Formats: sequence, C-alpha cells, structure tokens
Amino acid sequence: MSPRPAVLTPFLVSLLWTCPGPLDAAEGGPHVRKGRVELSTAASFMNVREGDDDFGEGDSYSILSLPFRVGWMVADPLELEAEAVLSHFTGGQGETGVTVSGNVLYHFQRRERVVPFVLVGGGYGNAVELLNVAVKTGTNVRVLGAGAGFKAFLGDRASLRVEYRFTRFFGEDPDSFSTGSRDLATHRVLLGVSVWFH
Repeated sequence: MSPRPAVLTPFLVSLLWTCPGPLDAAEGGPHVRKGRVELSTAASFMNVREGDDDFGEGDSYSILSLPFRVGWMVADPLELEAEAVLSHFTGGQGETGVTVSGNVLYHFQRRERVVPFVLVGGGYGNAVELLNVAVKTGTNVRVLGAGAGFKAFLGDRASLRVEYRFTRFFGEDPDSFSTGSRDLATHRVLLGVSVWFH
C-alpha cells in the first residue's frame, strides 16, 4: 500500500519551494540552532506473515506508518518535538490507528552538512502494532521510544531525515485471556524529509 498522493503533494511542493542550493558560507552558523522550527514527515512499511501451512499459506498483514512532526530548537543542541503517527493496518477490516508522542532530540556536529542525533520520548495511542488491529475501544496504549539517526541538509531550509526507532507499547489486549494485557517492542527504520524555518 502506498500513501495517497494528495496527502504528500503539498508537503513535497513546500519542500521544493524552500530548498535552496548549497548553504552559502555567508549565511554562517549551524543548520541546527536555537529558535528554528522543523516540520517533517516520513514513511515506514512492515509486513508480517505467520502460520504458514504445508501449502505455503498463512495469515499476512501489513502496516504502513506515517509520522507527522513539529519540532522546536529550544537550545542549540536540543529540540522538543511533537509527533503524531498514523498507522494503517491492511489485514482484517483495514483499520487505522494513531499514536501521539513527545520527543527530545540531541544533535551532534551541528555545523556539518550531516547532523547526527539521538532521541527519547513517550506518548499514548491505539497502536496498530500492539493488537494487530487498530482498536477503537478508547483504551489508551502507553508508548516509550528511543532512536538515533541523521539529518542530511540539502540547503539551510531542507534536509533528509533517516532514523532507527525502537518503540515499546504497553496496553490492554482483549485477545489475551491469561493476563488481559500485552507489551510489545518494535524496531523500525524511518525515511523522511524536513523543512526548516527560522
């Protein structure tokens, strides 16, 4: 499954409009600096197949995750980021879940064109990954996460963002008859783009 073009088109047009050529030395200063605002999105796709029988048939489902983020540089190395992740589950009824989190990012080598970073964060949602369906019972799922990656600047206003994310989900699972709960950890690589504002 691929994201709808209508969703990504405005963001890509904005990226191309704001993306100048290579950073002019006269601009001075690091790309990542206090007071800047980062708008970013990405995509992650996961496919799971389980229970293959003698004929190679079994249950299969896919999850497409699209995070949307707004970050604010509160200090030269530190960024506070709000993130909403839409996750669409292609198996069963084709449900969509959402997780909202807050992250703290620490950046290294801020004067270089490629800026590494680490992050930690947490939030709530009805995560698709937890129950293999996007539950709509109103039960909140607690989320804790950590990750690392880099931002490769195309100019002072646009960058590519690549990151590894480890996420742990804690919540109720109505399919678990023994404890009524489940916790699950996922590993994911996210590829995305960012637009920066002064």
